[in-house]
Amino acid sequence: MSLLKKVLLAFGIIIFILVSSAVTLFLLLPSILGFFAKDIAPIDDKDLLLTKVEVSEKKNAYQNILRFEKEINLTGDDSQRITDHLKEDVWDGNFVEKILAKNSEVLADFDEASQRPIFQAPELEDPAKISIESVVISLKPIPLIKTAKISSLKAISLSKKGKDKEAFDEAFKSIGLGQKIQDSQGNLIYYLIGLAIKTTGLETLQKILETSKADNQTLDQYLERLGKYEDNGTGLSTALKVEYLIQKNAVDSVVEGSSRPSEVFNTEDFGFVPNEGRLANNNFYFKPNKTKKLFAGYIRGILNDISKPCGFVKEKEPKRLTPLDKFKLIFTENAIGKILNDVVSVSLGSIHNRRCDGDLAVSGTKLLIAIKMYKNDKNSYPATINDLMPLYLTEIPKDPYNGESMRYSSGKKLIYSVGKDLQDSGGTKSKEWSKAADPSFEIGF
Repeated sequence: MSLLKKVLLAFGIIIFILVSSAVTLFLLLPSILGFFAKDIAPIDDKDLLLTKVEVSEKKNAYQNILRFEKEINLTGDDSQRITDHLKEDVWDGNFVEKILAKNSEVLADFDEASQRPIFQAPELEDPAKISIESVVISLKPIPLIKTAKISSLKAISLSKKGKDKEAFDEAFKSIGLGQKIQDSQGNLIYYLIGLAIKTTGLETLQKILETSKADNQTLDQYLERLGKYEDNGTGLSTALKVEYLIQKNAVDSVVEGSSRPSEVFNTEDFGFVPNEGRLANNNFYFKPNKTKKLFAGYIRGILNDISKPCGFVKEKEPKRLTPLDKFKLIFTENAIGKILNDVVSVSLGSIHNRRCDGDLAVSGTKLLIAIKMYKNDKNSYPATINDLMPLYLTEIPKDPYNGESMRYSSGKKLIYSVGKDLQDSGGTKSKEWSKAADPSFEIGF
């Protein structure tokens, strides 16, 4: 054999050894690194756990709402026209009667759902069985929201016909049903659906109030009734714990081998595909307990802020734990857990402002009723908000953004909040009150 051939053979053997060693090292890297980076002990998460809820079908509004999708009867631009009517940009009596007539079936189910004492999605009753699959909700929000708007259309139609009691009762159906959905053992999707339905009912009640001829004794009953719909944070707290359980149970399913990592974590979006086999506890890329600790810490931070006025809660900018450089992911301990944290935390940043807008709608509606009662008695508006006490209110409703009393401008005929910037700009007239710098409610009577 010539010297050149010997050199080439030796070089080839060296290259083969180096490549084989590199491949072996790469395949063994998670185990090697995992040996030096152990998982922590199981975390104490008793404060984040929930108990099983058992609701009889006769008491549960869930099945009624599930039928809305098949029963609702809207075509073409009906939905947009309904929205325009609710804003009272237009009012076509023939169109309204047509919509109500062809949706009588869904309105009957809406009425029955509002009378049932509880709402609970069956797939979320048992905390041990809550999974990512279970929250791909069978209850679709759009038909429910559309039905609530049809109910609001009916309420305003009744009001225009001088049927005040029936109109108020119809508006309270959305308020009550929304509150039941908010307070159920559901995840954040359910909480936000409930909040939207409840707010629709409150806005409708405000419109009815503008032309209502109800006496003060009747209005006082509605004022007292609204007290039941003030949010004490229980619904949001439960929803956040359900979000934690979704992730906790997903982690456990991967550890047990009943789920593949890519099915649960969607790590491909980060350019990282872990071994599809069972992930052992000492795998470098997946530390189950460290993963649970990350998410538990994030949820606890949001839970701790629930009792604070929203203006004092800093919107949580999600801190990205995974490196932008995909190559660095190879050397990132608990990369899967950190990816999971990054994905989940993005969706929770503004939840407190959504909750406070719901609280604000209740406070604003209560004040509108009290001012209506004052005007019925004195044929004028109160000079200051404190003039409503003690005859019409025992206390001034709170502004959820700063925890102080709601603001009032007799000159502008506005009830308003200082908003999330905590700056009193004197109120802002806007068709979309929740988006104004000072979220405001116009006094239209």
